[in-house]
Amino acid sequence: MRIPLITKYLEEKNMEYQNALLEKQVQEVQNIYLTMRGWRHDYHNHLQAMKAYVKMGEYDRLEEYLGLLEQDLDHVNQLIETGNVNLDACLLYTSDAADEEDSGDLGGRRVVKKKKKNSL
Repeated sequence: MRIPLITKYLEEKNMEYQNALLEKQVQEVQNIYLTMRGWRHDYHNHLQAMKAYVKMGEYDRLEEYLGLLEQDLDHVNQLIETGNVNLDACLLYTSDAADEEDSGDLGGRRVVKKKKKNSL
């Protein structure tokens, strides 16, 4: 009689765990969706700015703008790059190795800003 009670208890705990995991996955998908919307918005704004510089013939300013965009991109780097995308996603999600001051959360993905080398 005791075994069916233990089995039922374990099944309920397993169901609770699976429900919690599913809820976490739904939240991750929502975060990714919101992040992608933000990136799409930013991308559109950058295109508009570049089109305006071209239309006004301000190619020097366009070149400067592109340089700033490239710098921004260079300052963001993944914390972990194993070569296995699935492993990277798991490690990035669970990693607390990054210092809060030097990292940010982009829809569930932790990123670390590259430190600039001091020129002595």
